[in-house]
Amino acid sequence: MCVAIRGPGLRGFRPETGCIEDSEDEDILKVFRKQKVDVAIEEAVSQVLSMVESPDARQQYRRMLESYRKAKAESSGSYSETELLSQVSADMEADD
Repeated sequence: MCVAIRGPGLRGFRPETGCIEDSEDEDILKVFRKQKVDVAIEEAVSQVLSMVESPDARQQYRRMLESYRKAKAESSGSYSETELLSQVSADMEADD
């Protein structure tokens, strides 16, 4: 917020039309947003790497993928994507 201060020492002062504070605030917000996105990406990459290195996780992913493909083939386009995913999820819970 820019406020023009009037006083005897500032009679010839002409404030700039744009506020520096506003652009600084926007820059700070951009930096924080970028940092937040970078942290989220790092977490996602870390999760994927740990899943790739784990034989159990790979086996679970293969079962899920096989179940999804089976459900998709059975539905032959009569279900939406969300219905297929819920059906696969139910199949996986039944397997466990």
